[in-house]
Amino acid sequence: MRTGQIALVIAGFGLAAGLGASLGSGLFNSPALAAAPRTVPAGMIAICDQFTVLQSMLGSPVYTKAREERTASLAGATADLEAQMTALREQATKITDKNSPEFKDLQQKSQQISQAIRAKKTEAEKTVEQGNRQEVEEVYRLIVDATTAISKREGFAYVLGSRSLPVTFSAQSLQGVFQEIYARPVMAAPEGVDITDMVLKELKVERLSAAPAAPAAPAAPAAPAAPAAPTNRGTDPTRPAPK
Repeated sequence: MRTGQIALVIAGFGLAAGLGASLGSGLFNSPALAAAPRTVPAGMIAICDQFTVLQSMLGSPVYTKAREERTASLAGATADLEAQMTALREQATKITDKNSPEFKDLQQKSQQISQAIRAKKTEAEKTVEQGNRQEVEEVYRLIVDATTAISKREGFAYVLGSRSLPVTFSAQSLQGVFQEIYARPVMAAPEGVDITDMVLKELKVERLSAAPAAPAAPAAPAAPAAPAAPTNRGTDPTRPAPK
């Protein structure tokens, strides 16, 4: 998986963090909580760029290989059915009478196989999505464990998850910029409290460098409109299977 694809995997993670922070602010502003006495234990505070660590771990060979295997299983889920559909098309090209019972039988079989292909793809996509979700959950737990171990050794009472400073943006859309803002709740911090590199070292993973954004390609000249193709083809099995 490329850096950009990994960034998409964790983009929702950053947005959820921002939404959670906004919801939490409403909770602590409630009159009931404001009236209750609260004592916050004193202690040093550190920050950790959990998004960079998560991205770096997901980009490591172990997790990259696991995702490639899941993607391969997705492609192979419908291989047998696709082969059957190809065979039906070949049979259909040999039939000259499109109103014959034999051709109509091929049409019916084509419909059944197309439905089976769609169902298999949907099932396989859900399995891949579940595997990706479990992978992110596993990686995040490892990050929390490593951060906890470091904080105990270094004497930090609190570790805040926030993008490292200075502020930089890599998103190419307004929504992406907002997601990066949500991922950086800490806007200022003294030097020496960012333990991101220590967490990466604890997990024995190399920092994954962000890929530079590709420049926008110039717009291609509009091609002349092609003549409209006939659309009344029914369920002819000679058509490619729906993707």
